[in-house]
Amino acid sequence: GINAEYGEILCSQSVLFSLQSKRSNLRLIVLNFIFLLQFMHFLQVCLLSKTYSVALPVLSEQAYEIDAPYPTKDFLRFLYYGGMIFTGLKKFPKALEFFKQAFTIPAKAVSKIMIESYKKHILISLLVHGQVLPTPKYASGSAVNSFSSSCKPYTEFSSSYSTSSVVDLQKAASNHLETFQKDGNYGLVKQCIKSLYKRNIQKLTKTYLTLSLNDIASSVNLPSAKEAEKAILRMIEDGDISATINQKEGMVSFHENTQNYNSVSTVQKLNAHLHSLILMTDKLQKVDEAITSSQQYLTRSLTQERGKFLSDLDEYDGDKPSMLMGMVGGGGPAGLGFIGAMRS
Repeated sequence: GINAEYGEILCSQSVLFSLQSKRSNLRLIVLNFIFLLQFMHFLQVCLLSKTYSVALPVLSEQAYEIDAPYPTKDFLRFLYYGGMIFTGLKKFPKALEFFKQAFTIPAKAVSKIMIESYKKHILISLLVHGQVLPTPKYASGSAVNSFSSSCKPYTEFSSSYSTSSVVDLQKAASNHLETFQKDGNYGLVKQCIKSLYKRNIQKLTKTYLTLSLNDIASSVNLPSAKEAEKAILRMIEDGDISATINQKEGMVSFHENTQNYNSVSTVQKLNAHLHSLILMTDKLQKVDEAITSSQQYLTRSLTQERGKFLSDLDEYDGDKPSMLMGMVGGGGPAGLGFIGAMRS
């Protein structure tokens, strides 16, 4: 059962963190089949025990290479569990990244995990971007067709979201309530509805300098001015808008964003992104050098060049002797003179 598996994973946990400590200065993990299984089961335990943050040391490492053949379903589960953990931590951009990798992974057949990943990708795209991002071009055509037929409640929900109408969105959620609950995604659906309230309030800040709480509640379909005040206070605390509330008069004044992006946390995030880009660039250069200097690449390149050369010769063979003569000696009498000069 779960307890036995949990004990087994805890025993292997030391192996995982031993691996990390040895490679902490490299920031590079080469996954093989054994460690992939350990990572996958470790993430599963973190999900079952709801200790999401414990999994971050594994998920924060950048895996550039996957060494040795592995079953696609195991890697899919690793990506899916990773997306679930980031979702539980409300790190939605990272969750979106993991789910996108899961449903675009090359596979012979579309699996249930890929479909479930796409469903979550739709909902989290709405939370992060306010719209569903286009499916990457490198996703397989069969997978895209399967998603269209298997995820209709989710595409209908996203279509309702795009209307900016909370009423329409709530209706779509109600129409497909059973499906969302069965899939375990109703929590994300409710967060999407809340996020639409926030986006509609943010739109008001671009149009008005001051607005009453009653008008805000009416514009975004909140039940009362009190609920509008709570929503605006939360948005101010989260840094989504810059505003002040005059509770006595029931008015809200919207301000321009005063963030100068000169805080210590901003600099730390920027440095972390730059460091990640430098590592990625260095790795890509090494991969490019390894490919271009490999015997397999050189042999294939020479074969392609030889085939192209022979194809060019075939174009002039028989039907166009004068053009062939032009290639050898400049064409016409001048070419013949050049050949004669060579023979003498």
